[in-house]
Amino acid sequence: GKNVLIVRSAQEATRIMAEGDLKPSDWLMQELIPGAFEYAVSLLVERGEILDCICTEYEYDQEVYVWPSVNEVGRRSYDDVSAEHLAVMRAFLQEYSGICNFNYKVRTNEPGDRLCVFEINTRVGADLAC
Repeated sequence: GKNVLIVRSAQEATRIMAEGDLKPSDWLMQELIPGAFEYAVSLLVERGEILDCICTEYEYDQEVYVWPSVNEVGRRSYDDVSAEHLAVMRAFLQEYSGICNFNYKVRTNEPGDRLCVFEINTRVGADLAC
């Protein structure tokens, strides 16, 4: 979260760039996904088939934040990840074998449980490694 800003409009982004004398190559813009819950799902996969999985669900005290500048208020782990979420993950994993970890939020401001995947790592998630 170091040197990360939440910008709410094109005008605000333009102002911040001008005030900081920033070049376009100095910054990266990403979509802000609101929501107090983040998910980390670790999977065991063989040739694209998900053999096992476990999810760690994190709850934070704000809907809009930049981690780690937020307080964790809850954490739970479970293995009954929704079929819809697993289907999205499976689409990324065709022919893959090994362990991987998906980090994501669920878009609650839209119909359905649309995932916004932040990253996929080909390793066990840090939430299980610690």
